[in-house]
Amino acid sequence: METFCKDMMKMGTLRGFLHFSCYLRGREELLVTIPRYAPPEQPHYFDQEVQGNSTAAAIPALDGVELYSSSPMQTRVSPDVKGMPPASPAQSPGEGDGGNANNNVFLIGGYTRYKSPFVWLRSGTLEGYSDVSKDVPLKLKTMTDWQQHKAAVWMVISELVTVSCRPRPRNPLAVNLAYLEEMPVVHSALATAALMNCLLNAKGHTPPTQELLVLADLQRMAHMHFSCLGTAADLLVEQHADDAEHVPDDNKKWRPPKVGEEARAGSFTLHRGESSCLTRS
Repeated sequence: METFCKDMMKMGTLRGFLHFSCYLRGREELLVTIPRYAPPEQPHYFDQEVQGNSTAAAIPALDGVELYSSSPMQTRVSPDVKGMPPASPAQSPGEGDGGNANNNVFLIGGYTRYKSPFVWLRSGTLEGYSDVSKDVPLKLKTMTDWQQHKAAVWMVISELVTVSCRPRPRNPLAVNLAYLEEMPVVHSALATAALMNCLLNAKGHTPPTQELLVLADLQRMAHMHFSCLGTAADLLVEQHADDAEHVPDDNKKWRPPKVGEEARAGSFTLHRGESSCLTRS
């Protein structure tokens, strides 16, 4: 449980996922808010500018890859009547993080005394779970025989997205690149680095279609990350060169390099099967 709790703390600090958001509530509790209806894909600067750039050739081709499952069937979730209740009672309307009619809010508990994690629905509706007390945990595949398989927190969240969101995303770990682009440049550099670390842990443990989408997000974030570092370096040079006459804009947002212009740190290519996903080309 110690490893699971540390994993929850890491996930609770991440921002920028498209299909869910996390709120860390103590060392042993993580709230996960998931929209019941999948948000539309948002255009972002990278895809608008990357056409014609040599970096584009390194991004996995996604032509014909469906972002959402066409299956109309919704996966039913049954209650785990043998499970344990959460340490904190259910609140209203949504545990203080995203509770409304359009969201489902889940509580992931990694209580040391239980020797196994549990997941409870705190707010929202879920087929097969409407007439059950919210103190009864969900019976999830990732929770089955957890002592033997030790599912990671991102696996649990991925299953929650699959059973909660409609239409069902092919990649529950999809990144909201438009959100990252609106961050101040330093914040974007830090956020992309943290998200890449999470996706690297997932890479190789996902279905083939999701793997392709994860690789594409990794490539885009790598490009954005090093572009942000270059922009941040320029801001520091400006500040030291003329700090008396010019105050740099610390809230400057990330913008991609012009077509044909490589990121300051060089061009990076993502390859399957390598121990590191960032390889200088």
